[in-house]
Amino acid sequence: MNTLIKLNNITHVISNKKIIDIENLDILEEGISFIIGPNGAGKTTLLKILARIISPTHGTVKYHNNYESAYVFQNPIFLNRSVIQNLRYVLEIKMQKYSSTFNTQIINILDEYHLVHLQNINANDLSGGEKQIISIIRAILTSPRILFLDEPTSNLDSTYKDMIQRIIVKYSINNKVVWITQGSQHINTSESQIIKLSRGKLVR
Repeated sequence: MNTLIKLNNITHVISNKKIIDIENLDILEEGISFIIGPNGAGKTTLLKILARIISPTHGTVKYHNNYESAYVFQNPIFLNRSVIQNLRYVLEIKMQKYSSTFNTQIINILDEYHLVHLQNINANDLSGGEKQIISIIRAILTSPRILFLDEPTSNLDSTYKDMIQRIIVKYSINNKVVWITQGSQHINTSESQIIKLSRGKLVR
């Protein structure tokens, strides 16, 4: 399988503490790459380096191509507007215009996941599970080639976890997903890569 992102001699230092120390890491081009490890292992820092949100202190990050990506934070932030307005804003920014077709596109994807009833609710008034699902839909709405996820099912009940897993696994069929999770054993996907971290280092 081809490599999508290649890391060479990566270190990241914060307050004189080495948070990440990885000699070589290849992120595979297809399927889901799971980043797992205990709290404080450096998972979120690694994810942000892969997503080019932050630059490593030393080392290189090389992409196979200049793909568009989206990042879902563990604690999503929304505009103080309705769900449909938040989602439409993403499309307007992406397309640099307003189109009457945006609402239809949004309703269709909400309907696909049985979430149309949320469209007119202020996004900040959603439950924790609803916020995380809408944040994922917001991320995939513009069809990014790579989706980065920082523990999107953390502290959610089984119903929302199952919904989010279904959305992500379906999206990974044609796109790349890099996913921080506490454990990947419950995810049923034929193409997956497990990246284990401990104290910023890879665990082989």
